[in-house]
Amino acid sequence: GHNLSPIDTLVVAIMCAVLSVGSSPIPSSGVATLMLVIEAAGVPLTHTVSLLASFAIAIDWLLDSIRTVVNVTGDCVGAAVIDHILARERTCEQECEQRYERGCENEPDLRREKGSEPGAAQGGAQACERACEH
Repeated sequence: GHNLSPIDTLVVAIMCAVLSVGSSPIPSSGVATLMLVIEAAGVPLTHTVSLLASFAIAIDWLLDSIRTVVNVTGDCVGAAVIDHILARERTCEQECEQRYERGCENEPDLRREKGSEPGAAQGGAQACERACEH
């Protein structure tokens, strides 16, 4: 086995973190990252290490495809969540604006003052916010 000092362990951990963030959009970057980490750890390049690196190269295309699927799925889920949140806010704002524009005859707390612009009546913005709290 190859023992690492605490400083070497810290260097390898920082290098792994930086490389994992920077290499995700690069295709087949797993092998290059692996080789950099092996060098940073000070592992001597023996026949066994070369054999294992070759094995990593042979299966990296499959792992790269899986990483891509996970990355794209995560991006899609994030975009869908944000769209759902913003769509609800947009709908609420549009409903409030329409109610306020009509004068809200049936809702006394939303009536606007005569001749005022939308949102200009005192408390108009707060009234719209109250209307959307249902």
